[in-house]
Amino acid sequence: MSKSTTTGEREPEERGRVRRLSLLGSVGLHLLVLAGVVTWHPRYEPSSVTSSGIVMAEFVLLEDADGDGGRVPNAEPVADEPEPMAGHTDKMLAMSLPVEPPLPPELPQPAEPQVRFDLMPSLREADLVAAVPAPLPDFSNFREPEIATLETGEHEMLDDKLADWSRDAKAITAERVSWEHGGRTYSANLTRDVAEDNMGMDQVIVEVSTERDGRRWSTQMRMQRLAFSSFAQFVDRWDSSVRIHDDEIDGRFHSNSEIFVTRSRGVQPVFHGKVTTARWVNTSNSERLVRRKEVFLGGLETRVRRIQLPRQFVALDEIGNVPAERVHRFAADADITFHADGSFSWAYLKGEMSGHRIRLSGEPHYLLGDKGVSLRVSGVVNGKVLAYAPGDIVIGDDLLYADDPRLDPDSDDFVGLVADRNVVVAESRLTGPGDVTVHASILAKRRFLVRNYRSRGGATLHVFGSLASGSLSATEPRFRTRLQFDPRLGDARPPGFPVTDRYEVVEWDRTWTEELPGGAG
Repeated sequence: MSKSTTTGEREPEERGRVRRLSLLGSVGLHLLVLAGVVTWHPRYEPSSVTSSGIVMAEFVLLEDADGDGGRVPNAEPVADEPEPMAGHTDKMLAMSLPVEPPLPPELPQPAEPQVRFDLMPSLREADLVAAVPAPLPDFSNFREPEIATLETGEHEMLDDKLADWSRDAKAITAERVSWEHGGRTYSANLTRDVAEDNMGMDQVIVEVSTERDGRRWSTQMRMQRLAFSSFAQFVDRWDSSVRIHDDEIDGRFHSNSEIFVTRSRGVQPVFHGKVTTARWVNTSNSERLVRRKEVFLGGLETRVRRIQLPRQFVALDEIGNVPAERVHRFAADADITFHADGSFSWAYLKGEMSGHRIRLSGEPHYLLGDKGVSLRVSGVVNGKVLAYAPGDIVIGDDLLYADDPRLDPDSDDFVGLVADRNVVVAESRLTGPGDVTVHASILAKRRFLVRNYRSRGGATLHVFGSLASGSLSATEPRFRTRLQFDPRLGDARPPGFPVTDRYEVVEWDRTWTEELPGGAG
């Protein structure tokens, strides 16, 4: 039988219910805060967090003293009050966060979660300092160095200085030199850059500096030592009976004596590169007026300093450390034939030995005749070769590169022919009646000559590379001469090919550059 209650009797019941709900709300709020802390914290024990990162926690209200589960006497149930959870007594109120599915039965259940507040990563002072970005450089005063042109007097003065340094390799001895000009002091630092091997050329870096208007200025040039292969044609003593008539020379030309140039019946020579001579150009025997602008297309400079031929043509010290398998010596006159497969065969001309064939490698090879020996060469060269004879070197027929540099600029085929006496183009019974083509750098201490040059053939002697000699014979009428310079010889030379005592400026912009304090503005 139900008992009715008055309003005064229900007030304690309402207050008890409010207190209970407030307590539950407070506990729930603390639970959410604690769960957030545990989930956010980056360091935790593996046993305290499930794989989803949700922490379980259970809070239990203290038991009532009277054992009524915390209920207010005579209070009626509230319609929206949750029913007690299954499995719990009316003396315990449990609340939990969502729980993940239980682990498989064979695995132990995870231990009670433990929140660790002592695992926060510590920051060292060094880490804090490293984290601070370095200050940006101050560019407020930065400026580019100024560029100034050389004055007229400075042009002439520096040209003379460079000419002095370039004329003689022995003159470049001091690392630093100073001099006075026009009331100013100039100084130069000379730095040698020695070639890495005997196919390169030595260089010298020259940096000249001076002071002008209270500021320091400098200019830099690069000089390179010249080899005799650096000239398309070089002649020490020009034979006065030889006329340059129907010739075409592509590349620089130098003579230590006067040269004789003639024009007749509309035929005249053509020099595509710069021509220099220690004397002058003689045109007195020309039938027609020689128009220099039509003949010397690359320019003409007379009365320059002589370039001496070396006393020792092959610097044996350059090949002193070459492995023996790349040095081949001939005790008697020999005929050498090169083959496109990268080998050469040879036989002594007197038949004492024959049939030998040797494979060239990718490294330079040296074919050296003993005292008084002459060598005859022909064929197709696939490699880097220097042939040297104390006697003559005879070109018995075409001598060609396997990989023509005019078709493939990356060709690494090089041939040097060096003779203490003569380099000779053989008679037509050996070469045949037609053209003869030679791919090589040639140096004859005495003479470059063509046998039977008076015979009429109307053929052409093609030389691709360079030609240097003490003197030379006529080639006409047997051959017209076409001499084309190998552009690779501007920076390289055949292995062990002789070098001159001369340097040449190969890079200079002819301007002053301001030297800024500390290298910055």
